[in-house]
Amino acid sequence: MPNTRISRHTLRGLVARYDLGDLVNAKPLTAGSVQTNLLVTTTQTRVVLRLYENRSAESVRFELAVVDRLVSNDYPYPAPLRDRSGTILQEHAGKPLVLFTFLEGRHVEAPNRLQRHELFRWLAELHRITHRFSPSKVAHRWNYGPDFCLLQAIGRTRHIGTRDALDKLRWYRRALKDLVLPASLRKGICHTDLHYTNILYRGIKLSALLDFDDANYTYQVFDIVGLVDGWAWRFEEPFDLKQARKIVSAYQEHRRLTAVERRYLFDVYKLSILIDCLWFYERGSGDHFYEQDKIEWLDSLGRDAYREAVVE
Repeated sequence: MPNTRISRHTLRGLVARYDLGDLVNAKPLTAGSVQTNLLVTTTQTRVVLRLYENRSAESVRFELAVVDRLVSNDYPYPAPLRDRSGTILQEHAGKPLVLFTFLEGRHVEAPNRLQRHELFRWLAELHRITHRFSPSKVAHRWNYGPDFCLLQAIGRTRHIGTRDALDKLRWYRRALKDLVLPASLRKGICHTDLHYTNILYRGIKLSALLDFDDANYTYQVFDIVGLVDGWAWRFEEPFDLKQARKIVSAYQEHRRLTAVERRYLFDVYKLSILIDCLWFYERGSGDHFYEQDKIEWLDSLGRDAYREAVVE
């Protein structure tokens, strides 16, 4: 939902900086974002205005570098627009603002088999295009890894300041130490938020993968385990190993995982659960909580059995 008000007068002045015609109207786009997004209609076209409510200009520059690499490789993502002076990154109320092209499509909450395969195709292409791509502003993003997790867990523990939080931190440290994440594990840009509201389809074709607001430089199989977690291990339901295998197999139709990725997909999955734990750090007690149950179940299965069931 929009948070910062942008007056019609301000919008008219902003649009006037571009070769877009005159402002007609602007309507909020509310699907799936904490940022303020407006669909702006002019006498010539439609564009999307994004005002970043909780991102620094440096963080947005990281995103724009990723977007530039994608768009230059014909990836289905809205292109950022330059004003007449060549500027992309604008500012309103002290917050970064960017205008993007508007791409047609609809959000599909339950994609069919063909639509899912389209997502796998473009996800694999994202990982191919951005393999080892680390923009200059990478330090201004939350880049998912053990060091990030530990710093965040310590910060949350200090903020909450309870016995449960301290107990959880002790468990969290042990869980991080159990991860095996070799330096040879492929890294690049991951989207990390493949919610259906961030995907547009036109029929069975994916017309846009939207919102790289949470994208960061991490292990590229992170996006795969995100889909596994969302589609094969729903909240408080048993883990569907067969469904997980279908997801990994469908992705590999477009990009074969390396031997290291296949072996340590298990550990990246555990990393993703530990990151989820950060977002819900106060859930449960210090000695029993949802993410702990998931990690313990995976450990009872083991890395080799997981690989055999899901990957090989």
